[in-house]
Amino acid sequence: MGEHKTELFTRELYSAALGRSVRYAAYVPPEAPSTRRPVLLLLHGADGAHTDFCDHAHAELLQLTAAHGLIIVLPEGAKDGWWVDGPQLPQHRYSTHLLSEVLPDIAVWLPANEQRSIAGISAGGNAAIVSALTHPELFSSVSSLSGALDLEQARNRPPLQRALGAYDDDPALWQRWSARHVLQRQRDTARCIPLLLTVGSSDLWAQSNRVFSAELQALNIGHTFRELPGGHDWEHWVRLLPEHIAFHSHVLSSVSAMP
Repeated sequence: MGEHKTELFTRELYSAALGRSVRYAAYVPPEAPSTRRPVLLLLHGADGAHTDFCDHAHAELLQLTAAHGLIIVLPEGAKDGWWVDGPQLPQHRYSTHLLSEVLPDIAVWLPANEQRSIAGISAGGNAAIVSALTHPELFSSVSSLSGALDLEQARNRPPLQRALGAYDDDPALWQRWSARHVLQRQRDTARCIPLLLTVGSSDLWAQSNRVFSAELQALNIGHTFRELPGGHDWEHWVRLLPEHIAFHSHVLSSVSAMP
């Protein structure tokens, strides 16, 4: 690994959860591996792939990785995955792949320390919050850009229907993967993890984010919510990436400094 500049690496591993080989990418800062660094997982949205951030924000991620000294990892959730484990499809276990396969592989393959945070856009924003609230031992902070935070409102999406079945047949299964519903079961956990939400005012998920923030406020759960001009698009997300990465960098630096 290079000593003087951020580098982008691609890793391929066999996934038992998905029944195939899967790739993920990682931006590694200049001072690694001489100094092991914290990790930020950055999850893509529905209809996407792990290469989305490279395609739309490569220059920004090179700069931000170097500026904050984070390893930024881009896992693969597939365009139809939604980061859920779907009992309807035995090899549709994207949450298991992320938490039980990618995270251990990062620990072996990358010059990472034990501190991790997680963020995502759209479906990835929902998955980031669900992952952090249900596995708080794994993540120091969480953030969502334009998160699809209420899967009940995605009940007509064919990929989710294939993975989870019809919503009316098993609402509890859908709610297991929905940030808004997980929050109600994990209130105490939510009080202990720093959380940042951003959304564009004209985004199709804007109202869901407003409701999620209001429910956090009603539960007296501290968080940051920012609604800004913009839609559900890469122009908006790339503009917000520096804020999100700085947020996680601050938390991870604080955790790393603890005795």
